[in-house]
Amino acid sequence: MVIRRDGYLGKLIGKERNGLIKVVTGVRRCGKTYLLFNLFHDHLLSTGVDESHIIGIALDDRSNKKLRDPDNMLEYVKSRIKDDQTYYVILDEVQMLGEFEDVLNSFLHIRNADVYVTGSNSRFLSTDVITEFRGRGDEIRVHPLSFREYASAYEGSNDEAWDDYELRIRGYRVDVGIVEHYVQNGDGKRSKRRLEVDFVATKGSQKCYVQSAFSMSDPDKIKQEERPLLSIGDSFKKTIVVRENIKTRRNEDGIMTMGICNFLLEEDSLNY
Repeated sequence: MVIRRDGYLGKLIGKERNGLIKVVTGVRRCGKTYLLFNLFHDHLLSTGVDESHIIGIALDDRSNKKLRDPDNMLEYVKSRIKDDQTYYVILDEVQMLGEFEDVLNSFLHIRNADVYVTGSNSRFLSTDVITEFRGRGDEIRVHPLSFREYASAYEGSNDEAWDDYELRIRGYRVDVGIVEHYVQNGDGKRSKRRLEVDFVATKGSQKCYVQSAFSMSDPDKIKQEERPLLSIGDSFKKTIVVRENIKTRRNEDGIMTMGICNFLLEEDSLNY
């Protein structure tokens, strides 16, 4: 998948040769490999770095299986370093490397090695790994394209763009929003009740609640989707997003209903 060239490459270049491990994280197919092995690689060549000083290893490549052994990896990288100039060590899918934390720490002792790694499994993305390299590593988190970014470069209609984009994003996990709401009991006491909505977007002290539905073609379906939003006792924005390409409307309870394309393309669709 194409990534935001200027943003992520700029962050990467900004951390170049800073003496820390550059850790590029993100879900699979969000552009980590392309960022390092294409964009950053081309940047290094364009700034005069010799190809022999770029050590790029894709650990998910079967031909590099021997380098998944930590001792073999260290020996290989050290064998490639022939002089005192900077060498750029780029490891893709580093979680496949045995004892990778220990290996990366060992790289920090090679004074002219500038190290960049990617990782995408749950363990590598855990806070434990970030804590392990606190003070010795910089994280660059790569995200998939938003639909607005994807559609801006798509040659076709927004509906066609969405059909293509929807296939690409299948498999990503989305958590259900949980809202804690206080209600008045019959005995006059207040109790906490947990309500479920599809999404809760938070920015500072502001919130926006979003329900999603394929369609709302009958009154019963409308009531079903509105019910959790009406149960929330605050005045923050509440929106229902449907797959249909409909004209945006707002009902007397202040609930906005809009099509998925408009929701994703309009910059102020989550305007608080």
